[in-house]
Amino acid sequence: MLRAGLVAYRDTVSVIRGDIEMMVDDIYQHMPTIVRHVRFEPTSTVFAARTEADMMNAELFDVSANPVDLHADPEVLSALGAIRRDQVYALGNQITVRKEAIGLRNRLKALQ
Repeated sequence: MLRAGLVAYRDTVSVIRGDIEMMVDDIYQHMPTIVRHVRFEPTSTVFAARTEADMMNAELFDVSANPVDLHADPEVLSALGAIRRDQVYALGNQITVRKEAIGLRNRLKALQ
């Protein structure tokens, strides 16, 4: 029974890994569509940075977007919808993994 639980947990964790890869792929796939409406302006702190530490602590860009333009673009809405749908799916899998992990922990404690 415990062995089966451990195998099931391993398999579920593999599904979660696949979910994460799917979400990252979604973001990369849809990012060119979304960033058409996003502006990245270098901040003055980038130009004022004199050392590597200054650069690491600097805010590099001011990022802005016009929400009206974003909502008016059906491709952006579709891209954001796809990303959100996959995140909801992955979250459901993560909840399942957490429940399985708690169940396994309780079974292991019972064996002690």
